[in-house]
Amino acid sequence: MPVISAADLEFAWPGGAGLSIDALSLIRGWTAVVGPNGAGKTTLLRLLAGELTPHAGTVRRPPGLRVAVCPQRVDALDGAIEAFAWAWDPPARRWRSQLALEVDDVARWAQLSPGERKRWQLGAALAAEPGLLLLDEPTNHLDADGRALLRAALARFEGVGLVVTHDRALMDGLAQRVLWVEGGGVQAYDGPYAAVQAQRAADRAQQVADLSAAQARRRALTAQLAQARRDRAGAGAARIARHRMRGPKDADARGVGAQRRAEKAEAAHGARAGRLRHAAQQATAAVQGHGLRAEVGGDVWLAEPPPAPPVLVRWQAPTLCAGDRVLATGVDLAVARDARIWLRGPNGAGKSTALRALLAQRPWPADRLLALPQHLPAEAAAQHLAALRQAPPAARDGVLQRLAALGVRPAQLLASVAPSPGEGRLLALADGLRRAPWLVALDEPTNHLALPTIERLEVALAQHGGALVLVTHDAALAARLTRTAWTMEGGRVQVSALGSP
Repeated sequence: MPVISAADLEFAWPGGAGLSIDALSLIRGWTAVVGPNGAGKTTLLRLLAGELTPHAGTVRRPPGLRVAVCPQRVDALDGAIEAFAWAWDPPARRWRSQLALEVDDVARWAQLSPGERKRWQLGAALAAEPGLLLLDEPTNHLDADGRALLRAALARFEGVGLVVTHDRALMDGLAQRVLWVEGGGVQAYDGPYAAVQAQRAADRAQQVADLSAAQARRRALTAQLAQARRDRAGAGAARIARHRMRGPKDADARGVGAQRRAEKAEAAHGARAGRLRHAAQQATAAVQGHGLRAEVGGDVWLAEPPPAPPVLVRWQAPTLCAGDRVLATGVDLAVARDARIWLRGPNGAGKSTALRALLAQRPWPADRLLALPQHLPAEAAAQHLAALRQAPPAARDGVLQRLAALGVRPAQLLASVAPSPGEGRLLALADGLRRAPWLVALDEPTNHLALPTIERLEVALAQHGGALVLVTHDAALAARLTRTAWTMEGGRVQVSALGSP
């Protein structure tokens, strides 16, 4: 029996992007929400939560249903988190324990890492004991220990849960249903993500095969129709010529019979042409109505960066601090022009602070740097979009080509009021990659990105000819892209070699 349902739902943002849902039913347990960046996953969550009002249709929830939402952003310390921190009822104590949260940490919120803030945000939502829990990219910013704590906590949730995530392990270990958001619609599937992805791939392969067969039939019928029309024209010309060759007194039976045969042949060719025209029209309609949506995405082309100094950055500092907290001492590090560095450590170790301090030491122009922070403010994303719209044609086309290769539909993005968090990050990446930077410095680059986009970005970064400094909790990604680890632990930054990517 569905707990929450939506019917004939319509919602559109200014500019045309939106969602259309004929029918949707949600039951207890976890459902993964997946789809390309900008497809409307966050919009769907907000509609189900009641934060957005549909332009048509309804969302039905049980009376008194308690709803909790964990958005992607973690910058604000809201009242719910503060109340959770100081509450001593059993749910609050239990979730603080399960998520390894210390009450005193709230007092230094500004110094907490995004991963530490994310655990507080999740704890506050779970402690509210909602009947509907909506999570938007909950593993963004979380280290391996934080992700393990999250998976264990969410497995205990007994209500209706929806999770937007690019974390394959979380989806396959938690969700037994999938909502696929794409092309303005939502398709529901039963089964874990891996099985659904395989099913969709098989369905698309069959659609491609059906379309190919329909196109071949249209080509064959078009060629046959053209030949039938030539045959009819030839038969007509022969009939006219025979008629002209007859004399005024030529009315013998043989001449009349030949004329009638010519007329009959012309009529037969005409009838065949009519049948083929009808069949060709049906074949054309089948091709045009196939419903196979064009896929975006492909190889991300990178220009070779111009010659760079042998050492791009030298960073020497007696201490590295975040406020009054000492993160590391005796820092003496260098980034060579072909370096591939994984800056790693647990949440709160100071990786983002270290990356900013490192980049502040560069002695060369900013246009040779692509730096993507862990948190890109909405205002910055909007500024990237405004700059793209006003850019010269060559620069705009270069960014749009890379965006399309990364899985963003350029026309949809340009028509939007503001980019989604994922689109904002991809805008910054596409513009930076276009400029062929000496150094690419990325802080949790997979945050907010869809899985296919992450895979394409990985291929592009592997081909980048300059230096790379990568902050990530995705050990598999780091292993494929980096050769050296800078590990922040014990008050120092330890340097060690990794295997080749």
